[in-house]
Amino acid sequence: MQDGTLDGRIDAAARDRLADAVRVGHCGVLPADREPAMVRIQIARDAAMAQTLVDALATSPPARQVLLLAGAQHVARDRGVPLHL
Repeated sequence: MQDGTLDGRIDAAARDRLADAVRVGHCGVLPADREPAMVRIQIARDAAMAQTLVDALATSPPARQVLLLAGAQHVARDRGVPLHL
């Protein structure tokens, strides 16, 4: 949550949409100074899930598929796991 390099993993517009989702997801009660950290946590989780998928595909037998079951924010193409793939 303190890793500022995560901020550069997605573009500013996607980060803003993610921040909005974090704000709404916390019913508007998340202190504003905590929002950047929560956005970084989301980015880190998405990147980790993407890496897990890549690793699973690399170690799976041919013709096997890997499926990710995740919430809407994690599967959003513009800011979630697909962006990190």
